[in-house]
Amino acid sequence: MFRRISSAVASLTLAAAFSLTATSPAQAAALSISGKVTDASTKSAISGVCITVGVPGQFCWTTTSATGDFFIDLAAQSAQPGQQWELFFIKGGYTTTSQKITVNGAETMDAQLVPNGQPISTAPPPSCNNGFVPGCSLNPPPTTPPGPTFTVYLPNITRTLGGPSGWHTPFIVQNIGTTSTSLTLDFFRFSDGAKVASHGGVVQPGRSFVDSPRDEADLPDNTQFSVVITSAGAPVVAVVNEHQGPGAGNEALSYSGVSSGATTVYLPLVSDMASGWLTTMIMQNVGTTATTITASFVSLDGSKTATITKMADAGRSAFIDPRVEAALVAGTEYSATVTATQPIAVVANNHNDLPGTVAPRGDSYNGVVVSTPSTAYLPYITKNTDGVGRTSRVIVQNAGSTSITPTLTLYPFSGVGGVPIPQTSQSVAPGGSFAFTPQAPDGEYSLTISGGTFAAVATATTGSTAMYYTSTTQTAGKIFLPNVTRKLTQNPAADPGWNTPILVQSATATAATLKWFRFSDGSLVTTQTLTLSPNVTVRVDPATVTGLSDNSQYAVVLESPDTVVAIVTELNLVGGDDAMIYKGFPVLTP
Repeated sequence: MFRRISSAVASLTLAAAFSLTATSPAQAAALSISGKVTDASTKSAISGVCITVGVPGQFCWTTTSATGDFFIDLAAQSAQPGQQWELFFIKGGYTTTSQKITVNGAETMDAQLVPNGQPISTAPPPSCNNGFVPGCSLNPPPTTPPGPTFTVYLPNITRTLGGPSGWHTPFIVQNIGTTSTSLTLDFFRFSDGAKVASHGGVVQPGRSFVDSPRDEADLPDNTQFSVVITSAGAPVVAVVNEHQGPGAGNEALSYSGVSSGATTVYLPLVSDMASGWLTTMIMQNVGTTATTITASFVSLDGSKTATITKMADAGRSAFIDPRVEAALVAGTEYSATVTATQPIAVVANNHNDLPGTVAPRGDSYNGVVVSTPSTAYLPYITKNTDGVGRTSRVIVQNAGSTSITPTLTLYPFSGVGGVPIPQTSQSVAPGGSFAFTPQAPDGEYSLTISGGTFAAVATATTGSTAMYYTSTTQTAGKIFLPNVTRKLTQNPAADPGWNTPILVQSATATAATLKWFRFSDGSLVTTQTLTLSPNVTVRVDPATVTGLSDNSQYAVVLESPDTVVAIVTELNLVGGDDAMIYKGFPVLTP
């Protein structure tokens, strides 16, 4: 049996079980792996190599000592003789490598790391004539109906990553066209780039399709994928929900699929263990050929800079874990500008959940694409709300070419009353960022950022929850929301369920409508009318919308004769970090 155990950054159940200190082979338990890591060119020992088991770049099971030695005790994982384990060796400046070993006792495995700079293979995986086989491409390929095709990319998809209660990432695909469409979902394994499965389905206009990797038998457990969605017949959008852990150890993250990517993407906040927060960057190549990806970092105080280079094949993902990158300084917050020779999509996973953390928290956000001066909108900024002290922190990054001071304005939510509140700002250098919290009375606000070309991320945190999302300059008259729920639960007696208020911020609109399509049968359940004011946010809570049913899931279409932006806040009060946000998908052309 091949045992492929990989612990996600935040998997407490796994992390607590392992000895994470380098020790000598003489201390080996009945089942263990020990060895030495050396430089393939100089043959010298390499210290500080991060060693993970399964998917690279998640949690370091151990690191090599000053002499390059490492030791992993497998007894703590109830390992059995004859199981096969795969170790990944990760160190800044070297190409990540992996080796497999069958463990029957105290085994020895030495590794050599090759310095960066060697090109990655662009050869396709082998074909298999008997269909979907791990490590093989499908032969023959699935039948694609005639008509136009559209593509959406999901950089980070997992199936029980870290164990049975580890990370799983159901995703929802919504048809935003006017005709039915046929979907093909291709899953590419992180570790070797091989296509391991394809799924699919037919979706009517406005409706949504759900894929839950945890429930798909053709996907291997404890595995991480990049996914490419091909839609034949109509354009689609997708949102990914990332979950792990039971009870108070729950974490919930969410990000959006990307249709086109860009050669420059901005991440206003990347944390290298500052106040316990870690940001891992997953970068998917959405182009047609292999690409070099360069991430340029500037600390929020402007005192530190760094550059990190990765490579990725077409459709595949590369990652940056700040803990194993020597160029980054622990305890520092950075902004990052990510560039590539092919268009890329970038997702930032933010966690505060290392072993010993009382209340694990996290959320994801999509990298921001912005190239021209325009107003940036953030529908949800909070200060000491919800009875739990939920408060936002906003990080503003200058995506322009000259230093500039942004104009920041808060607007109280619709129905609250009050006047706009200007915020104190400061000059920001190109690529740099600065952070602020609301300078306003307790309450909920929308925010506009103007005066230049800016990207921003807003956090909303409590002592046990975290929600992240980014600004948008792409206002539209039509926005799609693939996944909206009203008290969705599998156990109503014990779990209040997922409820997902929609926050609609007007750019120029004074009115809008919401069309609610039920997942179960695709029917239009109700149409709702909203009254709006420019720059101000209106909250729509599914729990109070007439015509909707509890324990139900909807695809929603927001329409206005003018322009709006929207986000969806996904909340469950059962305990743990059941809080996340995703952005609505604007239709930018008719």
